[in-house]
Amino acid sequence: KPRHPDAFYGMMKVTAANLAHDYFRRPRPPMTDVDPFIPDSHSGPASIEREILLREIDDILSEMATPLAARDREIFWLYYRQGFTAQAIAAIPCYKLTTKGVESILYRLTCYVRERLVEKKLNAPKPKARSEGIPPPNTLNTSEGQL
Repeated sequence: KPRHPDAFYGMMKVTAANLAHDYFRRPRPPMTDVDPFIPDSHSGPASIEREILLREIDDILSEMATPLAARDREIFWLYYRQGFTAQAIAAIPCYKLTTKGVESILYRLTCYVRERLVEKKLNAPKPKARSEGIPPPNTLNTSEGQL
């Protein structure tokens, strides 16, 4: 029973504070196999690189030619971009999956994306060390007035 006219507001304040504490105490998702490929910064060149990388990952996922590729791609982004847990994704009725099924899809896609990113990095053209036509510094002959 409330004993003070403002007791409801006090109860509301305590409830809100407890809710905020619970939110910030919740465990953070562990670092995944894809996270090392994604820079952390949210501004400047790192942000641009992050967007390019996310687009590359989405292109890799879009290339998959399996009957359930669209569903798997949605699940991948729900987990990695939206922060859904495997259990929360399994609770979405249209997917008709168990938590273990969602985890299996995420594992398979993460391995696939990682392999494709490594392949792409290995097959990328190597930048030239020096511009053509300019000799290395140790071959310059300055004693004769030449560069």
